[in-house]
Amino acid sequence: MIDAISTYINGCELDQVSILDMDAYEDTNINWRARRGYGALIAAYGASCPLALNCAVSLIDHSGKRLRIETSVGTLTAGKVIVTVPTNLIADQAIRFHPALPEKLDAARGLPLGLADKVVLALDDAEALPKEGNLRGATMRTEMGTYHLRPFGQPCIEGFFGGRFAQALEDAGEGAIAAAGIDEIVSFLGNDFRRKLKPLKESRWSHDPFARGSYSHALPGTPATVRCWPHRWMDDCSLRARRPRRGFSPPRTGQGIAERGRPKEVIAANHEALTNDLVIASEAKQSIRTTKE
Repeated sequence: MIDAISTYINGCELDQVSILDMDAYEDTNINWRARRGYGALIAAYGASCPLALNCAVSLIDHSGKRLRIETSVGTLTAGKVIVTVPTNLIADQAIRFHPALPEKLDAARGLPLGLADKVVLALDDAEALPKEGNLRGATMRTEMGTYHLRPFGQPCIEGFFGGRFAQALEDAGEGAIAAAGIDEIVSFLGNDFRRKLKPLKESRWSHDPFARGSYSHALPGTPATVRCWPHRWMDDCSLRARRPRRGFSPPRTGQGIAERGRPKEVIAANHEALTNDLVIASEAKQSIRTTKE
């Protein structure tokens, strides 16, 4: 059970995580939740920003005075760039850098994304269970889920699965996580609950090509300089990583913001250049749209 709890906290079992990395995390015991989900929260905050969706970046060329950014819909230039992709994508070179940055790739490989998946099950006759309750019954194995009953008082159950068990369920195909959750809940509460539960949605983060995992952890033996995950790669490239920071409790371990305020500093120091780049990006997006039409 202790190993299972590690998969919820770290996204991996204890044999895969640095104890120093765990010790560097200080939990405030406040779990920030958004009723409609973080996707809705981010969309609301970004509603006023010029965005280019479905525009995958494949290369950042920093060999010249300005950055050249190759994307799936064309090439942009910029004075500054803030990279926020998961460490697994950096390690796998889903985005390449020219000239190459081998030390940063090695650092990313030392900070892989673990796996923690969630399933949401609709619940009939919800009043039979307590609001904001918790359910966990298998104490002698790692392959187990943990369940949040009626979050925000809603008629549903959230199930969490992590580590190698979550990976096995993902690899078993769509619906396997929901099926495992229902089977385990029924084993705890009785077969009558099977008819009360209906799958709504499940995550499969390791199969998401733009995530390839959930949140990061440091491998055993990872140097302290890597665990801190350098946030500044060069004068014109700032990297934001999913790393924890002492004294700041994120929604889950590894999803904190190292050196909070750094993106704000980059934006403040380069407001005019960034504004011009956003205008250029917006114009490029409009040009692409017009060409397609």
